[in-house]
Amino acid sequence: PPFRSGMASKATRSNHKGGVLTATAQRLVPEQEVEAEIKVKNSRFIGSIAPTPSVEAAREYIASLKQRYPDGRHHCYAFSIGHGSSVIQGMSDDGEPSGTAGRPML
Repeated sequence: PPFRSGMASKATRSNHKGGVLTATAQRLVPEQEVEAEIKVKNSRFIGSIAPTPSVEAAREYIASLKQRYPDGRHHCYAFSIGHGSSVIQGMSDDGEPSGTAGRPML
């Protein structure tokens, strides 16, 4: 399954577009990298998600996406690392209007 629970004991499983999600009241955690793409008019929107156990790993993954898609105009991102009272979050709108990309993804 592409997602695992942050708290497996309270997880419920359901099908979501052919994949299996493990859900909790708190969050979903990806088990592997997954990508999806949509096209709207003349624009491509590529969404990528992957497990990153640390802030450094999250930043490395974001950098790898910028290298994979160097022609992208905006590389917006959001990440949440940790659990409970030890959560570190990061986000960027990368040139989009303030608060319209990173925060909604988080």
